[in-house]
Amino acid sequence: MSEKYISPAQRIARQSETSQTGKKEMMIKKGMEIAMKKGISKTSISDITTACNVAKGTFYYYFENKEDFIKAAVMGLNVQDVYNELSSMKEMSIIEKIRYYNLAYAKKMYDEIGWEFCHVWGQIVIEYQSTERLEEDLRQMQSILESGTMSGEIRKDTDCRNLAWMIVTYIYGSAFIWHICNEEMTVIKLVELFNEQMESFLAPVLEK
Repeated sequence: MSEKYISPAQRIARQSETSQTGKKEMMIKKGMEIAMKKGISKTSISDITTACNVAKGTFYYYFENKEDFIKAAVMGLNVQDVYNELSSMKEMSIIEKIRYYNLAYAKKMYDEIGWEFCHVWGQIVIEYQSTERLEEDLRQMQSILESGTMSGEIRKDTDCRNLAWMIVTYIYGSAFIWHICNEEMTVIKLVELFNEQMESFLAPVLEK
């Protein structure tokens, strides 16, 4: 399919995270529901289009193939708008910015993709070696931390990449625990607990 002509509208549809008709989101949602029951590898394109009552061509309008569909599903959690907001919040301290980002990420995970997707997220990443979502999350967190070094709040010799790894690992771990406990301990509750300890967590790298 990638070697065939792709119209400008189709190219935009494949690159966009949302569609005007809602068909792209519907296919991702239904596809993940099927994957919950059958597993990722056993979920076919036909399964998805049948569940959505759309033609197979509709699938290929939005996705190049099944792997492209999986990538779109993993990247569906969009926190770019939250990241962009932080750049204009000059009055917030670096601790407040990280808390804001962490909680916004958790709320988007809870509200937009839900427990069902978290249930298969790890399986998707392992089976398809999909690291795009992780790399984007690390990039954004590292950038937030580096803004703290520029503002003089975080020591300039701080390894922001490793610190980003630690924070993102906690958020991802919160999603995993949520998957295990469901509503007993949600990703939001866990991230709120982490945020309460953020000042202590960052204490070793904060400028005195």
